[in-house]
Amino acid sequence: MIRSLDSSISERGTEEGSFDLALWARRWMEYLVNRYQLNQAWMNFAARRDQINGWPLETRLPDNFNEHSDYASLALINNGNILGWLVIHAEESPLQVIVEELHFLLPVLAQELSFELDRHSFVHAEHRVIRLLQSTLDVFSILPTVLQEVTSLFKADAAIISADTSVGGSNNRILASFGFNDREIEQADQIILKREEGYGDGNFIWLHGKPRDEFQTTLVLPLAGKNPLAVTIKLFWRNQPSQTLKAGGAYDEIFREIALALERSILYSEVLQTDQNGIHRYHAMVEGLTKVLGLRDHETEEHTRRVSQITMQFAKHLQVPSEQWSGIQSGALLHDIGKLGVPDAILLKPGSLTIPERQMMQQHVIYGHTILAPFTVDRQILEIVMHHHERWDGGGYPKGIQGEKIPWVARMFSVVDVFDALTSDRPYRTAWLHTQALEFIKEQAGRQFDPQLVRRFLEIADKLV
Repeated sequence: MIRSLDSSISERGTEEGSFDLALWARRWMEYLVNRYQLNQAWMNFAARRDQINGWPLETRLPDNFNEHSDYASLALINNGNILGWLVIHAEESPLQVIVEELHFLLPVLAQELSFELDRHSFVHAEHRVIRLLQSTLDVFSILPTVLQEVTSLFKADAAIISADTSVGGSNNRILASFGFNDREIEQADQIILKREEGYGDGNFIWLHGKPRDEFQTTLVLPLAGKNPLAVTIKLFWRNQPSQTLKAGGAYDEIFREIALALERSILYSEVLQTDQNGIHRYHAMVEGLTKVLGLRDHETEEHTRRVSQITMQFAKHLQVPSEQWSGIQSGALLHDIGKLGVPDAILLKPGSLTIPERQMMQQHVIYGHTILAPFTVDRQILEIVMHHHERWDGGGYPKGIQGEKIPWVARMFSVVDVFDALTSDRPYRTAWLHTQALEFIKEQAGRQFDPQLVRRFLEIADKLV
């Protein structure tokens, strides 16, 4: 029997990065059981690490454990800290000999465990920051909370995010701060960002203060998205950082997401502040939001334009009244606008999505509806955005409604959306042939798609080549 972690982990092992930690532990336990002919192996975490993502890990020894039994408990120590214990059970093998051999392996196991726990904590911090950035397009309103998460991640004492020029309608260089009193923030804002005062690699700069300064160490991280912004995050420590920190690598994704969120927020503000009115303002809104979406992913932008054209061909073939055309076309253009809230690491991932990544991706229809609701009450737009991933058999999202309960305009658009997705290259696969895509559409009639709409779509399929 192999016992790597308690059953609550096995049941929830695919949630938010926890799978990597459980898999790492299980592989180690399998190796030890096979290498030393053990009957059982446990990995228990120390009390200070007894919760990950809100659910408990096993921290007690087996009920029948005692020092004279054929069980042994070996501490996993890294940098003087007890991270947990390795508990082994050997009925037939010489336990003392195994324990002596394992003492040479324990430092390696403890070091790896420390790394895995730190990585696990980072993944959860990253997800918290991403959720915050997804919660609103007015990113400036949540920057203090974002800075709080970043400060905690780096084990810093304070942080500032500032702009060299006016950004987001603000004339204040400091866009947000966390962890300062009034006197401290004045000093922090006076730091002159010159390379000769510190050292770095071109992407970040370390600065060191004088003994009497409030902050002894500063890390300067310019935020770089897809368009250059003169925005910088500065992290401050009152003393030297307790560990060697390197900007870059895993941290890059968090700072990239913050930069992109700021860019989206600025573009969103420009759309809201347009001084045109009536139909001109409406079209400016559609074009502006399409531009925001294109900032994330050029292929997504191209997909929206293709499905808009095909959708209008389909709508006219169905003899949809012309007064509905504008709403349908706008809904097609904006159907994926909610992907503004999906991280690049998921949106552009070349392989299959994990369960939590898929769940995060599925939220894009809700984000899209939230983004568009302040702009329009057009039923066609909002129904396409919210329901284009529902399925005829009820297995879709976000509500799992089925059949004719799904708004017809969303049922109509979903056929077009899937057809174009299948016949286009994606990061995770190459495009299908036209005939292959149509065969799939036929097979899914009555399952994924409205069978009557599939029949009507096939009537114009040859014109779509």
